[in-house]
Amino acid sequence: MLIELGRNSPGVRMVFRLCDALDITPSDLLKDVERRMKVQQG
Repeated sequence: MLIELGRNSPGVRMVFRLCDALDITPSDLLKDVERRMKVQQG
């Protein structure tokens, strides 16, 4: 719940578990995060 509210960050194990549940690779997740951050920075 705290992760969803932005009050806590997931650890590496949790990121891998979330990716497994979402059927994506952790590297694809990080690529998407990087892309979104670049867009926000303009």
